[in-house]
Amino acid sequence: MKSLNVFLLLLLSLNLFAQDKLSFSNVVEIEATQEELYNRAKVLIAKLIKDPHTNVKIDNKDQIIVSASKKYFQKKLIWGGNALTEGFIEFDIEFNFKNGKFRYILSDFYHDPFSGSYHSFGVITEAAEFPRRFKGLNTKKWNNWIWNDLKLRCHSVARDIGGIIESEMLKKGTIEEEW
Repeated sequence: MKSLNVFLLLLLSLNLFAQDKLSFSNVVEIEATQEELYNRAKVLIAKLIKDPHTNVKIDNKDQIIVSASKKYFQKKLIWGGNALTEGFIEFDIEFNFKNGKFRYILSDFYHDPFSGSYHSFGVITEAAEFPRRFKGLNTKKWNNWIWNDLKLRCHSVARDIGGIIESEMLKKGTIEEEW
């Protein structure tokens, strides 16, 4: 009985501290079949994501999900401490296809610092303030400043990649026609 109470308390605390993950999506209507949209997305992924460590999670005619990353450099320096957060912003790109339209979702943004850096802000959420605090000299103000800067960079990445996805997917032609 005691272990059940501890489990329920743990479950309740996890729900209280759960945050909505940062994500961006759009549905684009286009004159194309589901198969054409799938083929365009495959070509786009090959062009857009040149990292050999890209992880394709799902790949079928209805849906493609890939993990990607973008380098992130913190150029604003306060006593040199922001260099500790330099690294990558990793995220997932999901494509869903139907005849005449497709949807893309950019989600699961994650801050992954370079190997020399050690301040990982982890999963980027919609939270207004950084949900935890690093030990040491870092203040709550510093944590929140970097947190909000990371969220702005995620918005920028989503805007840039979303624009590329939409423009490339609207281009007619397949690999065979371009050959």
